Amino acid sequence: MKYGEDYAGGLALDFFESAGMESLDGLAEQDKALVIARNVLRVLTMGGEESWQNILNRKTINAVLIERDHDLTRALRLAFQQGFHHVYSQLQNRELDLPQHRQAELFISNCLMLLPFGDITPYEFFSIPQWVNNRWQLIDYQVVPIELTPTSGFKKLFLSDNDRVFAYGLEPVNHAYAEPHLIFMGTTYPAGQGFFPQVNSDLESFETAGKKLYRSGRERIVKWMERQGRKIHVCGASLGGALSLLLALDQGARISRVDALNPPGLYNSWRKSRFDRWDETVEKPPVYIQKQGSDLVSRFGIWKEGWRVIHVIPPEKRRRFRSLMDHALMYTGLAETTFKSVDTQADNEERKVRDFLLYTIARSAVYYGGLVPYRYVVLPVMRYAWEHKFQIGLFLALSALFLVVPLFPAGLFIPLLPAVALVVINAVLAAFLVSYLLDNLFGFVLDQYGNKTQSDFSRLADWIRKQPAWVTPVFAIGALSLAASTIITLFVAPLVAMAIPVVTLFVFKSWSLMRTWLGFNEVTQAKCHDPQLPRNENMDIYINKLDASLSLQELGDYYFAKRCLLADKPYIPGESDKRREQYDGLSKHELITQCASEKASLKRVNVHASRAKIHEIRQMAALVNRFGIHHSQPLSRENAGSLMDDLHAIETSYQQGKLASVAG
Repeated sequence: MKYGEDYAGGLALDFFESAGMESLDGLAEQDKALVIARNVLRVLTMGGEESWQNILNRKTINAVLIERDHDLTRALRLAFQQGFHHVYSQLQNRELDLPQHRQAELFISNCLMLLPFGDITPYEFFSIPQWVNNRWQLIDYQVVPIELTPTSGFKKLFLSDNDRVFAYGLEPVNHAYAEPHLIFMGTTYPAGQGFFPQVNSDLESFETAGKKLYRSGRERIVKWMERQGRKIHVCGASLGGALSLLLALDQGARISRVDALNPPGLYNSWRKSRFDRWDETVEKPPVYIQKQGSDLVSRFGIWKEGWRVIHVIPPEKRRRFRSLMDHALMYTGLAETTFKSVDTQADNEERKVRDFLLYTIARSAVYYGGLVPYRYVVLPVMRYAWEHKFQIGLFLALSALFLVVPLFPAGLFIPLLPAVALVVINAVLAAFLVSYLLDNLFGFVLDQYGNKTQSDFSRLADWIRKQPAWVTPVFAIGALSLAASTIITLFVAPLVAMAIPVVTLFVFKSWSLMRTWLGFNEVTQAKCHDPQLPRNENMDIYINKLDASLSLQELGDYYFAKRCLLADKPYIPGESDKRREQYDGLSKHELITQCASEKASLKRVNVHASRAKIHEIRQMAALVNRFGIHHSQPLSRENAGSLMDDLHAIETSYQQGKLASVAG
């Protein structure tokens, strides 16, 4: 692109049929969430900053600042799907010139960047327009969360479930030529998933914004990219855009295109990052960076030579709040928006002084002077106090009570201390033991009713259940023996009786923290991806079915993985298997018998199944094919570990979502 030339423009794309805000008046409470979600997306995608006051109500303010509203995020996902369908209806069978086509691609990419704010999950699919085989098609995608925050180690000890940050892979369910997408989320709202680690990564001194998250999540991102077997479209806004640029530097050969909206540029360090392999990459992907209007964030950092920087200039009537709105809103769907190419070298030169003063000095001062002590000292204390407010309140009340009515005999404590000290120690120790036990017992009871494992007692019980059968009786005998030994000195029995569970929980918790620190912990599913959360029925990937044409080679590889590798069953099942509608009337025995024939491997079978099942078949078949194994070949020792881990992960994810869908 030449400096100052128009890259795109002249196309009007609306995310919804009507740009006007919908009213909440007269709606039932359960219907308001979807209307609010559509109104929010109208403001964000259709450049409607003059209407932003209409989305401010108690429900949205609480969901943004205090606590996420799962009904609202579910409605947001449905609103996204409705919007993508409407965008496709405008592009389908429409002749576009080159600038209009480019604008359509930018608009769809920018809409994709907003998807993670709806807490997208693996259990709902999205149909998204894409230019494939010289025409616009609506492609079904399954979501794959990829964690960016540490899953073990010392830093993991400071991360709550709400602190976990994810990128999202979108894998085509049933299209051989469609591109996968990798979406990096921008800095979220205060109640959103991963807010504090995102801000921490934004402001990390002497590094490109997002580098902290990229370092910890890189291995999982690369592993997901390797599984795709084709090049990937990468996109992100703000912090997500910075992460997209970091990935382009590191893994450019695996990327088809990068779209970054309002990202901070690269930090111009005196030493080259070990992840910067851009100059060595032979097949560099096109990188498109959009700087909207007077956006402040994209005015920092530098761009690599060859990156295409586009100044997106909205119509004057849309620039009411200028830089503030220019960072948050999208103008790429407006016909009046202009897209001017930028001279990257001149842009880099213009920001040198500003980068030194603000991107280096000021950012470092904020990071070390405020963010680090807040993140690692103040925030953990505040969270502990909030999460244990019942225990703390009970402790204070019981301390006052036991100062008047001691629970334990004073003789239990050091007799040389003054009487006042004995009374205080007695009261504090008794209050701590009783409040801790009551808090955990109360939490344990709530967990049993809610089928959760949030209290320490619940986690301990869950751990014991997962151990070999002999652990439970040994554990019980040890606790009972210790309690029985107190009969010798009856006056210490109350203290020991309460101390046993407290000490047990303390040891268990310390052991769990040590396992996390050393990397032996089990990585659990984030609550925002809980399969039990309500889904949109018409987007449920386990309910909605389709017809897919699969080769016998793919089906054979799938059943080899499913039956032989995972279930340790014979490759070909018995003949008693009934005929199934799923495979054009073929029984599983007949189908796999045909799969075993080398000559028939290219023959195709129409499979009628849920999108989740089709996706599972394609995933497992692709893995088996990538490792170069077959039902007639043994699995080599060097391939066994990695392949089996991946297959187990696919099967576990599928089964979790399926069971929750059936239960719902």
